[in-house]
Amino acid sequence: MTFTNIEGHEKPVTILKRALANRTLAHAYLFSGEEGIGKKMTAFALAAAVNCANHGPEGGCGECPSCRKAASGGHPDVHLLGPDGDEIKIDQIRQIQADLALKPFEGAKKTLIVDSAERMNQASANAFLKTLEEPPPNTVFVLATTEAHKVMATIADRCQRFDFQRPSLEQISEVLNRVAAAESIEVDEGAAAMIARSASGSFRDALGTLDQLVAFGGSHVELDDVLQMLGAA
Repeated sequence: MTFTNIEGHEKPVTILKRALANRTLAHAYLFSGEEGIGKKMTAFALAAAVNCANHGPEGGCGECPSCRKAASGGHPDVHLLGPDGDEIKIDQIRQIQADLALKPFEGAKKTLIVDSAERMNQASANAFLKTLEEPPPNTVFVLATTEAHKVMATIADRCQRFDFQRPSLEQISEVLNRVAAAESIEVDEGAAAMIARSASGSFRDALGTLDQLVAFGGSHVELDDVLQMLGAA
């Protein structure tokens, strides 16, 4: 996972790459935007870039052991925190605080990605605020949320915020075609356009539909297949 995989979010990606190159990364970021548009993907790309062995102009190289581990979810210095049931609980915050107190195992920095950050309960939010106020050394925090107004204001104030915009149909089609080419899937132009339209601005939904179509009809996806599966006209 590298920044080259991120489509439609040039502004945050450019700022993050520049901060990496200039060694001016903030200690905490807040990524806000609709579901499925690339916030968590960008967070993982940043996590890979932070400890990339090659430090290329695109952030992470995607080839070194550190980048490969980050992409597979197996990097010991990349932590993902999400809701346990309906909320992020204080026990989860305490566990992650204990993990972050240790020195990085392999890289120069640790990265904590908090998914659905708006779902911290009051106790967990207060505990997490203390971590942001006195952050462990060599740690980068990335909070992802679909409802930034629900994130505690004092937490949001300590983060550099990026608002992720809904991608265009053309950008979704581009991602579909790129993924299809990598997976040896042939997608007709009209089929890609219809999948993009049905995704309502979500890369995740578009790729999910592509997966279903391949399971439904094989590695050649035609417009009629899409129409049949979606019940569209």
